[in-house]
Amino acid sequence: MKSDLTEIEVKEFKNLLEYFQKFTTGGINSTEEKFLLQMLDHTIRFYTYLVYEGVFDRIERITINKSILGSNKRIKNISFLRYPPVNVVKKYGRCNLPNQSIFYGTFAWLIAMNEMRPNYGDLITKTIWVNKNKIPLKYFPIFLNQPDGNFINTRTMKYTDDFFNQVEKIFSKNARDQVIGLAQFISDSYAKRVETKNDRDYLFSAYFSNKILYDFEKGQIDAILYPSVKERLSFENIAIKPSAFDKVYELSEVHESVVVQSPSHGDIGYFMEGIAECKSFNYSTGEILWQNATPRYNPSEFENKKRLYYLDLD
Repeated sequence: MKSDLTEIEVKEFKNLLEYFQKFTTGGINSTEEKFLLQMLDHTIRFYTYLVYEGVFDRIERITINKSILGSNKRIKNISFLRYPPVNVVKKYGRCNLPNQSIFYGTFAWLIAMNEMRPNYGDLITKTIWVNKNKIPLKYFPIFLNQPDGNFINTRTMKYTDDFFNQVEKIFSKNARDQVIGLAQFISDSYAKRVETKNDRDYLFSAYFSNKILYDFEKGQIDAILYPSVKERLSFENIAIKPSAFDKVYELSEVHESVVVQSPSHGDIGYFMEGIAECKSFNYSTGEILWQNATPRYNPSEFENKKRLYYLDLD
């Protein structure tokens, strides 16, 4: 990027971002989708951004069993707990285009619950994945919209300071304004609350995710660290490329529970009753060895609960 941008060029770029911003509120239809993707390809380039390397020792994930198997059946294979096969990804996600798989994880189970929003009576499977060999991920942080006053802010402030210091060092004032404007638009795209069933409303963050993971830095980025919209941007989620995830992470624990209290049921928060915990796996076949699991229920009450919640654990 040239360092002597005119004020007119900066204003034109600002107007372009404002034009894109209009599509983030009203819902994107199929005609607009094609137009926006083409326009983004021709007008937006990454000029500079932060890239870090870090070891994430433990990542958690919640899977709602019926979303995978169609009912409250026990998940018996590890493959159902990772990331979805490409052929079943038909919609945009916050960090994926259609026909593009990604592993979505969090760093605490309650964040994962609020992200997934299981209903009362759902059988859920919490998984814990560990980085046994301390392999670092090269990651791209999304940070500009995170609020002050929470425990992650020490890291967030570092990202912000590093970014502005880098921009100050490399670019002239006009170019600096353009780079900062783009970074803010990217952060706004990831912070967007999507309440409708129109998956195209994720178009901008999905588009940038694809660029970050597969184009930026010659495709060497492993993951995106982004704020949780469900947690009002105060905590972080992570999206990891399948190739990087498979290289770095191994399943450590599986916890199976049924949701007995849920906001969808009129309750204040979530509460689960544990069914079983398993730390025994056949990694070569992908089998979860439930026969070696530790039960987390009262046997005298369990058959009644199975019928109450229509659980199929056989």
